[in-house]
Amino acid sequence: MDGTGELFAPFLRALPAGVGTTVVSYPPRRVLGCPELCDRLRDTLPAEEPFVLVAESFSGPIAIELAASRPSGLRGLVLVASFAQNPLPAPLRLLRPFVRAVLFRVRPPSPLVRWALCGHDAPRGVDEQLTAVLRRSDPTVMAHRARQVFDVDVRRSLPAIAVPVLYLAGARDRVVGLRGLEQIAAGIPALESVVLDAPHLVLQARPDEGAREILRFAAGL
Repeated sequence: MDGTGELFAPFLRALPAGVGTTVVSYPPRRVLGCPELCDRLRDTLPAEEPFVLVAESFSGPIAIELAASRPSGLRGLVLVASFAQNPLPAPLRLLRPFVRAVLFRVRPPSPLVRWALCGHDAPRGVDEQLTAVLRRSDPTVMAHRARQVFDVDVRRSLPAIAVPVLYLAGARDRVVGLRGLEQIAAGIPALESVVLDAPHLVLQARPDEGAREILRFAAGL
C-alpha cells in the first residue's frame, strides 16, 4: 500500500539472474483512485514482450481490473495475499470513518509491525524497512488508500480474466487471512493457489519460497 516498490527488494534478490522485472511505483503525494492507478500500471506494461503480472495486497484489485481488460502480452497473473473485495472481518469494517491521515503520522511500534504484517521470524531488518517506508509516505495518501481497501469490489471483473492465475497466501496472514483467496476463487474456479508458512507480507518474509512458486507458475505458461 505504500506504493514505493522498495519492499520488493528481498523478492527481487531471490530471483535468478536473467529474469527481467519492472517494479511499478505509485505517485507518493497524489491521491489517486483505482482507475487512475490502473492507468498508471497499464502505461508501464511491455509493448511487445509477453509478461506475468505480480500484485501483492493493495495492488491486487488494480491488477485484477487490468487483467480483465486483457492487455496484449499478458500471459499470467499472480496475486499475493490480496483480495477482490474488502477482506476485513465485519466488525472491523465499522472503523472506516476513523481512517484518517493522523493515524499514519504515528510511528508504529516494531512489535506490532511484526505481529500484524511481517511475522516474528521475518528476515532481519524487514520490519525496520517497512516502518521507514511508511514514515516517508504521505499520510493523506496512505489514509486514502486504506479507505479504498474498505470500499473496493472488483469481483465482477474476475470472470473476464482469460489467463492462468496463481494465488499465494500466507498461512499466518492476520490482515487478509484466506478470505481473499476465497473471494477470488469464487470468481475464477480454475485458480491455482499455494499457501505458504508466511504472514501478510509474503514476498518480504518468504522471498525465496515466493520466487520459487512464481517461477514455477511462469514456466508452465
